[in-house]
Amino acid sequence: MDRITKDKLGRYGLSIKANRKRQLHLTNAAKWTQKEFCKDICSQNALINMERGHAGRFRDNYLMLAEKLDLKITHNPDLDKKIEPLTKRLYHALEYYDLDDIKKTTRKLSNCLVHVKDFLWYCDLYQVVKAVEQHYLHQNYLSPDDRVYFADMIDEFSSDWDDIIKSIVFLSAFLDFESEEYRDRFYELDIASNKADFNKVNSMLFYLAEDYNSKLFILFQELEAEWTEKKNINRLIDLYNQKLILNSYFDAYELRQVEDKIIAMIQTHLIPKQKLAETYYNLGIAYLKMKDYNKTIDMMKKCIEYDIKKKKQAFAYLAHAQRMSGQEIVIPRYTKKELNHFPAIYSPIYHYYRNLNRISEEQSEIYLMNEILPLVHPEDEIIVETFQEELDLLVDKTNHYKSMMIYMKKTKKA
Repeated sequence: MDRITKDKLGRYGLSIKANRKRQLHLTNAAKWTQKEFCKDICSQNALINMERGHAGRFRDNYLMLAEKLDLKITHNPDLDKKIEPLTKRLYHALEYYDLDDIKKTTRKLSNCLVHVKDFLWYCDLYQVVKAVEQHYLHQNYLSPDDRVYFADMIDEFSSDWDDIIKSIVFLSAFLDFESEEYRDRFYELDIASNKADFNKVNSMLFYLAEDYNSKLFILFQELEAEWTEKKNINRLIDLYNQKLILNSYFDAYELRQVEDKIIAMIQTHLIPKQKLAETYYNLGIAYLKMKDYNKTIDMMKKCIEYDIKKKKQAFAYLAHAQRMSGQEIVIPRYTKKELNHFPAIYSPIYHYYRNLNRISEEQSEIYLMNEILPLVHPEDEIIVETFQEELDLLVDKTNHYKSMMIYMKKTKKA
């Protein structure tokens, strides 16, 4: 303990805070409050100062507090020296969305840290590395409880790690269909001012979701110039994907311009499959909005080809475009577990298209109105318009007006 610097002690104090608060958050037990946690070890004021990152006067207190968390303490300068260059390498890989290097570097960091994952501070860093690996390589995102834990780690390691933690906390909240938390996280973590390119992508996502179009257009111009100069191709792909989402409706020339830029980069650079899946999905949605069903089919098929993790709900719009162009419905088979990756509405949509040719139009209409319509969100224009067109195809002249009025009333389009 005597060899540990005051700076490292300060970081150990931040780790105590993160782990104590995690236990308090998960259990709500009184023993994890500051008052009870430090009992028989130190004063509450001493714990408060330690948890603020100030080095405590009595170093043995850290040992006793760590023991209460079932953790140990070690001092390993050689390990710290290994972590620093690997952190820089990982940060660069995240900036350029280099999945191969993310995989290699997270593996090396995990191998360094696995032997100290039961030690104060190192345990938190180990958890961050595993979360980055899951986030980027497996598209698994932080749970609400984990987002609380990871946000408490900010300031515990370095500014590079802070940027990384902020990104995975915000993006996990943004992709949580059940949560509005991402708004609070955006401002709390000051994503808009963050220098990391991966957090600039997060700013684009936020401005797009909140309809801050003027801010988004300014950011587009700045980032297109910056990332073109840096030759940061994967982040340019992100930018053009956001442009595709932003434009509710295109003319053919405008869409072709964006598509040409994307295809040129795809043909000349090695793009990760999941980013290709996202790109083809967004192109498919853009063509669907233009009612160019043949192009929609082409793009959604490519999306499904590259979507090896089965995270994109391209099957729904592929099936609809096939229907609208008079083609046979051919969509992939998904298990119940795979369907659970998608928002809830896509499970009945999947079963709708799988069974469309086996039941009568009247049964299909009843299923659409009773199983799909209650889950339709009025602001989801693509779903609203897609199933308005599906209903048009299904209903006969005698009940067409009545069915359409029910649908439009439910989706607040009447």
